[in-house]
Amino acid sequence: SDVDGVQGGADQELLIMDFTATSGLTQIGWDFSRGTVEISGFASDPGASLSGAVANATAPVYNAGTLSFFLAGADFGGTDGFLNLSNAAASAGQTLTLDLFDAGQAGPQIAITTISYDNAVPEPSSLALIGLGGLLIARRRRG
Repeated sequence: SDVDGVQGGADQELLIMDFTATSGLTQIGWDFSRGTVEISGFASDPGASLSGAVANATAPVYNAGTLSFFLAGADFGGTDGFLNLSNAAASAGQTLTLDLFDAGQAGPQIAITTISYDNAVPEPSSLALIGLGGLLIARRRRG
């Protein structure tokens, strides 16, 4: 628990996520959470929104590589809350740090139930096949 309520203190809650150059974060789900969530390390705006059990949450705000929002809490064992990211490329090849802190409640908590990611950049072999297919279509139209 967060006894001193100070971000970066000895009781700080952290999760570090490393992504390859071709994959990026698309969603984080939780069953219960309270505190301020900051996720740093984005290369650009990840296009964040919240859904599910987030009635008492603040909307995510992106500023200079960091996404932040506040979660007041949700039911244990109830409906999950979700952070949805529409721009997976914003975290491709990046190291993201999820920092949870709480200056006003009994301590930060987050029970993460899902972490989802997707290919943000097509694999080189996929790009080659797409290009080859385009050439074949163009050649067929001429012939």
